[in-house]
Amino acid sequence: LERQLTLARTRAHSAALQALGSSRFHAVADSVALLASEVPLDPSAHADADAVDGLPSAVESSAHRLTEAVAVLPLGRASLPYNAEGLSDAQDAPWHTVRLLLRLNRYAHEVLYADLDAEGLPGLDPRLFAVRQALDRLRAASEAASTAASAARTP
Repeated sequence: LERQLTLARTRAHSAALQALGSSRFHAVADSVALLASEVPLDPSAHADADAVDGLPSAVESSAHRLTEAVAVLPLGRASLPYNAEGLSDAQDAPWHTVRLLLRLNRYAHEVLYADLDAEGLPGLDPRLFAVRQALDRLRAASEAASTAASAARTP
């Protein structure tokens, strides 16, 4: 595992150094610098009627997609021990999809409701924060299990 991590870190380091010297990186850095020079944004941009009118439908759409993804979760299999069918990315894929859609739903609410409080978002069930944390832990556990399985297969 240590060898694999060292190799992955070395490859990532080399790729990062190579990317920092590339023309694509310099183009992105130039774009960011131009964006920073244009701040503060024009206050009238927030009053764009077309954009504001489309936000509620975007929130509804993200909520609908989240509801559909939750409906197809393999809840019967979730009651079995994790390794009952062997480690499989397909086993975790529906859960990762729900985690992603939950995050997108939250972002949509953040855009729609600019006046957020410390407790949560208007119209968003506060229990979803606990669900999001549990799904984040599941993702971390899934990645750890995949890494451990990969290390076990390494001679």
